[in-house]
Amino acid sequence: MKTEAKIISLLRELRAEGKTMLVSTHNLGSVTTFCDYTVMVKGTVPASGPTDTTFTAENLELAFSGVLRHVTLNGSEESIITDDERPFVAHRPSAVQREER
Repeated sequence: MKTEAKIISLLRELRAEGKTMLVSTHNLGSVTTFCDYTVMVKGTVPASGPTDTTFTAENLELAFSGVLRHVTLNGSEESIITDDERPFVAHRPSAVQREER
């Protein structure tokens, strides 16, 4: 198990035990799995509150100056933040299910 996966697993365990944690991360993909409350910082605090109401596309764009995109990787729905001018690129194209237009 990689170090990051071990840390996320531990954070989930601590959350389940009702422990209070203060976590600073730029890995937004796992925030919703172990954070009940989120504070986004970009020089100021553009958003804070319960994660389920604060972790929105609008707030993520404000805090990180990116665009929130939803993609399916290996059958799992994932959210990523990208620069609007740069497309999402996967190293293994077979892992990405493209929507037909």
